[in-house]
Amino acid sequence: MHSRRDVLAGLGAVAVGGLSATTATAQTDGSYPHADAKPAGATIEFDEAWLESYQPLLRTDLLEVTPTSLYGFRARSEGEATDVAVFFAHYPTQRGVTNRDSHYLDREPFYVFVDSETGEIDSVAYSAYHWLANVEQRPPTYSSETGEHPTALVVTNWHHYVLDSSYWVFDDSRRDFLEIRDLQSVHSPHLEDGSTAWLDNGWADTLRVGAVLDPWIMQDAPDWWQDDIGRFSVEALARRAYLAASRTPGINIAGAGQTDLQ
Repeated sequence: MHSRRDVLAGLGAVAVGGLSATTATAQTDGSYPHADAKPAGATIEFDEAWLESYQPLLRTDLLEVTPTSLYGFRARSEGEATDVAVFFAHYPTQRGVTNRDSHYLDREPFYVFVDSETGEIDSVAYSAYHWLANVEQRPPTYSSETGEHPTALVVTNWHHYVLDSSYWVFDDSRRDFLEIRDLQSVHSPHLEDGSTAWLDNGWADTLRVGAVLDPWIMQDAPDWWQDDIGRFSVEALARRAYLAASRTPGINIAGAGQTDLQ
């Protein structure tokens, strides 16, 4: 099984007819651009009780590899009308159909934008197909004792999300919530104990700068991929090519048959 970086490079080259993806070289002194992406006036905190009020309720019982936890934090800004519950579901592996779409470690984003004054869910932005973003103003939700939770099906093998409410309406047998851990503890260049942080494991080269510490940009950004050719990402272009090809009857590339993207 390949590392995520190997797989991403290979898929990008295949999808664009042999054009190799170029990636930024990760810094070793901790000065990643990601670390400086938090906008002025914004605060990031691990507000566990607040996060539990808005965490997505995910259907995972059909998966071969289930998420270990949700990593998250609360983002607030004086210049924004919403607070953001930033979540990444963490998986030990992604087992695709072939080695090319399989890799160790998988992290799938799901952001909940909450009206700062009313506390109501304003919208959600989530990985609708291999880090391609979809924004929904009125997501289906499930009400619990702790709060209001967007509901989604996690697609088998590839772990992107499809918003769905039917399962929660008709089945009471599985309404467990994933454990929430502090995203700040892993979204840093180097951890104090010397262990490998997410940014040291290929994330710095592939993640859109600002997508985590300035989550409001994901209300308009098309994907979580880092641009590597001008204002475009080879990886994102590859995924859009897969989606376009999968609109042909009988073709379903890497889970493209299940997506909210039009």
